[in-house]
Amino acid sequence: MCACVAILVNGCGPDKNKRLSEYFDGVVIKKWEAQPCFGMIIISQGRIIDTLKDVCICSQAKGAVWGYLSVGDSLFKNEGSLTWHVVRKRIDKAFDYPNCYK
Repeated sequence: MCACVAILVNGCGPDKNKRLSEYFDGVVIKKWEAQPCFGMIIISQGRIIDTLKDVCICSQAKGAVWGYLSVGDSLFKNEGSLTWHVVRKRIDKAFDYPNCYK
């Protein structure tokens, strides 16, 4: 078994209430795999830089945001929502919040 299975079982990452309370809006300036099954995304909104930590990348659900997201895309999530939006060339594509929960 890979480490991903252990993470899925343990439920690492933000719980549903934390995921609902988060909000962000910015342009992706960098993304990388920080550890097995989790990545990090750095976004910029003007002079403000924000880091999205513990983004689950092992649950490869159909249309997963991690595989689609590229540097230069706009990324936002509204508070109270579990949907991430990626805007590229004026096209808004919605994704379920990436999480490692079953």
